[in-house]
Amino acid sequence: MDVTREINKLILSRIKQLLLEHRDTYRVDLHLHTLYSSDGTQTVLQALKKAKEKHIDIVSIADHDSIRAYSEIMKNNYFDNSSLPIIVPGVEFTVSFPEYCERCHILKYFYDINDIGFIGILKQNREAFNNRIHIWFKSIEKNLCLQYFFSKYDIRCSEEQYRFYLGTHRNPIPDYANLMEYLFSILRPHGIGVWDIYNKIIELNQNDLCISRRHDVESAMIRFYKKYHQQDINDNYRKLRPLLAPVGIVDTYYPQYDPIGSLSINEFGQVPIESLMNSGVNVFAHPNANKLYLMEQLEGVISGLELNAHSDIDTNQKIKQIAQERSLVATRGSDKHTDTDEYYIQMEFYDMKYGELQKLYDLFKKCI
Repeated sequence: MDVTREINKLILSRIKQLLLEHRDTYRVDLHLHTLYSSDGTQTVLQALKKAKEKHIDIVSIADHDSIRAYSEIMKNNYFDNSSLPIIVPGVEFTVSFPEYCERCHILKYFYDINDIGFIGILKQNREAFNNRIHIWFKSIEKNLCLQYFFSKYDIRCSEEQYRFYLGTHRNPIPDYANLMEYLFSILRPHGIGVWDIYNKIIELNQNDLCISRRHDVESAMIRFYKKYHQQDINDNYRKLRPLLAPVGIVDTYYPQYDPIGSLSINEFGQVPIESLMNSGVNVFAHPNANKLYLMEQLEGVISGLELNAHSDIDTNQKIKQIAQERSLVATRGSDKHTDTDEYYIQMEFYDMKYGELQKLYDLFKKCI
């Protein structure tokens, strides 16, 4: 059982009934993750119940490159359950957009499992993730920080070992979260914690002959320290990601210098952003406010920009302004991965005005 055109019709009718209430605002969260994302820790029902508890009218489960949650949603008839928020079918695709120079994610809503193009996107990304594993482990071989600890403590690390690890994982999709979990599982038994990795990166970075990269890494480490130095994170494998795979620091960006083994990989064979043009509504997830000029290249591909709870007020305000200028819808998303209230404190963030929701409804309607 999965999402089809008939399911989308049902969801559309429920949103229409909601609009008939003619409220000033509606509470919307169109970016939730569950256990079906490799970095998600909440179940589908936990996510839905928490949203209901916070009086959210409409949600979307948008797991990373996965629609497995919707088999569970269909099986339990959550789509037509009036005691739960309205669920908009969604997925967060990892796509190729080289001009963006960052990991690029697109939220696709109202997909149809019978659409050949949509199925092709899912298949290509599965193959791309498999390719990314190979690239990761080539980078690990060149990562001076990891190789220092591997050599000092005679730690074995290999692509084959990681693939076996994935096979025993609750979510076998290769992603940064379970890569870091794997690395931590072979480092921590030797007493190596997050701050040990941090300190070794600081030390090694001083010897980098590439001045611009050295500065970029230094800036990333300063941001990391300011954010976490008062927190107990030494045993938190998730905090390895901003150290070993800092956003925007990709070895291929510095072709004239030897690689440092950054695990930040932006291009690995995933679908080009233009391939998302058909089938569903596309919203740019957590966009970089300084790169919104690139939206001019995506006319006909992108219908909206996301206001993300992880972003600061100024960033979201700028994104909202650009959305208005370009006649794009501005959605709201918590990007919530856990069953906590961390991103459900300032609930007014999730309020969409009647006109905004009507515009979103009209976009959804075109998919039917």
